[in-house]
Amino acid sequence: MSDIEELMVSLDLDAALARVYRRHGELVRRAVKRRRGVIGGCVAGVAAAVLIIVPIATRGGPGRKAPAPALAGRPGPTTTSSDPNAEPLVPVGFVQSVDGAILTLTSTTPPLHDASSAPGVAASSTATERARIVSSSHGPVLRSVTVHFNCFRLPEKIHEVSYVLTPDALVVSASISYIPDGSACPSPNDGPVITLPLTAPLPVGTPVVAGSVLSH
Repeated sequence: MSDIEELMVSLDLDAALARVYRRHGELVRRAVKRRRGVIGGCVAGVAAAVLIIVPIATRGGPGRKAPAPALAGRPGPTTTSSDPNAEPLVPVGFVQSVDGAILTLTSTTPPLHDASSAPGVAASSTATERARIVSSSHGPVLRSVTVHFNCFRLPEKIHEVSYVLTPDALVVSASISYIPDGSACPSPNDGPVITLPLTAPLPVGTPVVAGSVLSH
């Protein structure tokens, strides 16, 4: 083979090898683009799933569980202002007095009377008994607690509530006035409710119990 023929063969081989390299480069670039497209699609899918799941978890849906009811004598969940400086209010119809650590709410409304009495017939006398705590919950502000008492007879009303915070519990002593000849209660646990203003937020887990505040 002459030198010219050898040169021509060498040039043909170089050209063929260059074409192979170009083709290989094109295939590699296409493969990279495909991988980027797949990865981008997966990331977008995950992001969309997160965007869908987060609002559902945040807002809740039809299957959201209702808050557990309050246990008797222990504050349960409720809507409470998170402002630690929010002032607790004395309930309407009551006046508050302070004796050391003991706080007392006394009713200022007129005494109960038997509206069913016939004209000219003396109304039934009002009875007052110590109330039993049915349940309690956090009040509308941090420094308050709402207490639910039992029912005696209707009509009835809270006459006085004294309470003191001890290291173990919030001790509440309440009396309820009622008409002995009044209507029967729909439920013995369906009695009056009152929100007690506190001097400080009730510590987490502190039970609310009925008892004598004078012994503390």
